[in-house]
Amino acid sequence: MKPVNKNNNTKKKSFDKILNLYTYKKPSIVIIGKNNIRKSLPEFETNANVRVLICKPSELSDYTNHNTIAILIDEDIVSSHEADFLEHTLLNFRLLPVFLLSRTMKSAEYYKYLYDKGLQGVFQWPEQSEDLHDLIIESLKPHPKTFGKTKGDKKLASIVKSNLLLKGRFKNIKVKVIEGFVFLKGVVKSLAEKKYVERETSKIPGVKLPIVKNLEIKSKNKVTDKELERIINLYIGNTLGPKKRTLVAKVKKKIVTFKGAVEGQGEMIDIENFAMRQPGVKQINRNVRYMPSMVIENVHLAKRIEKRIKSMLDGVRHISIKIYGSFAEVSGVAQFNADKKLVEKYVLQMLPVTKVVNKVHILK
Repeated sequence: MKPVNKNNNTKKKSFDKILNLYTYKKPSIVIIGKNNIRKSLPEFETNANVRVLICKPSELSDYTNHNTIAILIDEDIVSSHEADFLEHTLLNFRLLPVFLLSRTMKSAEYYKYLYDKGLQGVFQWPEQSEDLHDLIIESLKPHPKTFGKTKGDKKLASIVKSNLLLKGRFKNIKVKVIEGFVFLKGVVKSLAEKKYVERETSKIPGVKLPIVKNLEIKSKNKVTDKELERIINLYIGNTLGPKKRTLVAKVKKKIVTFKGAVEGQGEMIDIENFAMRQPGVKQINRNVRYMPSMVIENVHLAKRIEKRIKSMLDGVRHISIKIYGSFAEVSGVAQFNADKKLVEKYVLQMLPVTKVVNKVHILK
C-alpha cells in the first residue's frame, strides 16, 4: 500500500477550489467587494450551508454558475463607473437576483431606475450590516401582500415588506408601490407603531414617500378617553415633578392634545412618545411653548397663590393650582360654595390667565 502524500492532497484540493468553481454543489452568494462583508454573513455559511464568494468586478463571470443564488455589489468597489456596471450586470445576469450595498443615499429616481432595470434590492451599508443575512433571505421569498405598478415598483414593494417583517414582524401590512410612492394598508397596535412603520419605510432607498393614512390603529385593550387622560397626566407628573403644573393632556375621541409650557423639547418628546405607546391613541396635537423661565416662574407663582388662599379662606381645606398657557386649573376641597367662587375670582386677579377651570370639590 502506497503512503498518502498529505501535502499533495492539500495542494490539489486548493487548486481545485480555485479552478473548478463550476463543480461546487453547495449554493453560493457572490459578492463584488471586500472580505469584511463576509463577516456580516456568517449565518449563510454556518447555518444555511451557503458558500460566500468574494470577487473583483472583472471576475464575476468566473464566480457565478447554476449554484449561485444571489449577487451582491458593493458600491464602494464600482463607484467610479457604478451606473454603467450595474446596468451591464443586470442585463447579463438578469436571471439572478442582484443586490446593491449602497454607501451613500441617492435620489429615489436613481433607485427606481435600477429597480426597473431588474435590481432585486438596495441595502444601506454599513447601517444594515447586522440585518443583511435576514434581509437577503426575506427578499428572496415571495410576498403575496405586495403590489407594484411596474416591475421596479413590485421589487421595491418586496424590499419594503422584507424590512417591515424584520423590523417588527408586521405580517398583515399590505404594501403597494406606484412610481416610488409606498401605500401601506393594515392594522397596527398603537400610534407609536404607525410612526415607526412610516419612519422605517422612508429610510429605504427608492422610497419617495410612505403613505400611511390606511394604517388603522386597533388595540385589544379597550381604554376610555378619561382613563387615557389620567394615565398620561400621571406620567407628566412623574416626569416633570413640580413643573407638571404648567402642562396638561386632554383626550377626546382618542386624540391627545397637550397644552401649556415646558422647559425643553426633550421633555416634551419623551411625554409624547409615552402617549403614542398607549393603546388606542390615534393622534397627538401640541399647543405647547418652550419657555424655561416662564415655567419656573409660574410654578413659584402658583405655590405662593396657594398659600395666600389657604391663609385668607378658612373654609379651604386643600388647594392646587396649575397654569397651562392662558388658563389655570384649580382643584382642591372647600367647605362652602362661596369659598369655591372666591378662589376662582382671586386666581383670575392674581395670575396672568384669562380663564380658570374650577375643579374645587365642596364638602357636604
